[in-house]
Amino acid sequence: MSEDMQSIVDRARQDRMEGQLREALQGYERAADLARAANAIRHLAYAQRHVGDLQRELGQHRSAESAAAEAVALYRQHGGGASLDLANALRVRALAQESLGKLPEAEISWREAKPLYDAVGVPAGVQECDEHLARLNSA
Repeated sequence: MSEDMQSIVDRARQDRMEGQLREALQGYERAADLARAANAIRHLAYAQRHVGDLQRELGQHRSAESAAAEAVALYRQHGGGASLDLANALRVRALAQESLGKLPEAEISWREAKPLYDAVGVPAGVQECDEHLARLNSA
């Protein structure tokens, strides 16, 4: 990651921690633009995952689903199989899908994320998947 891109991501991360979600979103969007221009695919996937998560938190669920879907596709194409990054992108996509009422799609996303979280040793991720799957299956 270039120094400029890294400083933008660092600032966006700080903005998010301080609850400045719109500013954080702008930072991650800028990082995504830079990564796209540099053809830095892993950095683009990372930035898009965060763009999607912030959009979701701001109630922009359609945009969030789109950004997360791009991150998932990029991680699949360039990141290989089981990874925490892919699991996290699937999580963001699943949450956005739930918010949009796309429950069958959300179930698919949660089912894909669960073994990835398990493979990388993140029990909290496995538990979150189980909780959402249980809710979806009881609906």
